[in-house]
Amino acid sequence: MEIKFITDVQINCLEDLSKIKHLVEEGVMKINKTKLAKRLGVDRRTVGKYLEGYEKPKRKSKTFKCDKYEKIIRELLSDELQEFYYISFLYRYLKENFGLKESESTFRYYIEKHPEFRNYFKNGEKVSNVNSPTLMFETPLGHQAQIDWKESIKIFTKEGEELIINIFCFILSNSRYRLYFLTLEKTRLILFDLLVKCFETIEGIPKDILCDNMSTIMDEARTEYSSGKINKEAEEFSKQFGFNFKPCIAGSPETKAKIESPMKILDELRCYSGKLSLEELQAKLVDINNRENSKFHNSYKKVPLFVFQKEKGYLLPLPRDEIRSQYKIKITSTVVSSRALVRIKNHDYSVPPEYYGKKVEYQIVGDTIYIYFNTRLIRTHKISDKQINYFLEDYKGIVKIYEMFDKDDEIAEFAKKNLKEIDESYGLSNNIQQD
Repeated sequence: MEIKFITDVQINCLEDLSKIKHLVEEGVMKINKTKLAKRLGVDRRTVGKYLEGYEKPKRKSKTFKCDKYEKIIRELLSDELQEFYYISFLYRYLKENFGLKESESTFRYYIEKHPEFRNYFKNGEKVSNVNSPTLMFETPLGHQAQIDWKESIKIFTKEGEELIINIFCFILSNSRYRLYFLTLEKTRLILFDLLVKCFETIEGIPKDILCDNMSTIMDEARTEYSSGKINKEAEEFSKQFGFNFKPCIAGSPETKAKIESPMKILDELRCYSGKLSLEELQAKLVDINNRENSKFHNSYKKVPLFVFQKEKGYLLPLPRDEIRSQYKIKITSTVVSSRALVRIKNHDYSVPPEYYGKKVEYQIVGDTIYIYFNTRLIRTHKISDKQINYFLEDYKGIVKIYEMFDKDDEIAEFAKKNLKEIDESYGLSNNIQQD
């Protein structure tokens, strides 16, 4: 219980008049209500009311419709893995995963009225570095597409694996119809494979593709003083598909603003860090992709999917399948052996033992082998000239099945020793790969 004792008779506000109530009643003090009312900026009758003991009723603390989500919001914003760059990301996350029913405007008002929530998003605001006006222009139907990478996004799977992912973005400049693809690398081989996927998805090819000075396309960057130089592989690829690469001037992102802005939405994937498997992250990216293509965008007054139906008729035709297939990354199916090994180009590479006897698929990109089960990435290996290539964890998993040891350190010691003997029997150097 809070008890307030009167220790002075200074009048600074209406509430202070209660201090002199008894003094006035006892005739100890006389006051000029008109003069005091003028000083306090109120009516003299209001002064009289407070002198008679009036107390302003205490306002009840305002309740919000979103109050029931306060605990959830605090947990989400304090999570070390998940990141919410914008209020709209948090709103959609709660709507999709916790059944939030309120409108986005109501939710934004709720966040703004809570300083600790508001400050979370203020700290992450991006400041524009564009110092001059940007020329606004539109391109004809089917004339241009823009491409870019959302690079090096650190994200965790729900299994606790840390990944560095990249997202390839392709957008038709007129309709704003877009395609997103999640990749683990950004090689030229992957770029060509993804462009072929884009062309086949939209069933045609734009006349120009606007890009930045990515090393997979450019040998020399385009600048204000130089037109740059496209590498031979990219030039040959564009000739076979009948389009032109159009690099932007280095340091001028506003020239491909049609793709820069839509790429911001990809930060929404960070909201699910630590919550989804790699396969589920890919599925979530497709959900985001389809949602953005199907919604009305107020900034350019279009529903991309609707306008795309018209733009398709203005695209160049696809080249024959023989040309397209030579740029596609091949996917090969095989069955995991009883030793939890997959035979690839006469060499054996391990997978977790629970996939024994199951059909898996693999891709070779550069010097790396990617092994998948039902689109889920289960193991990556560097191409090796060694006959047998085990990950230590895979071999330990096999040892556990036999229940030969009770302790993990005993299993690890046995696995390392046995793998060393396998190396010696095959006459190879050490091929134990650490996870």
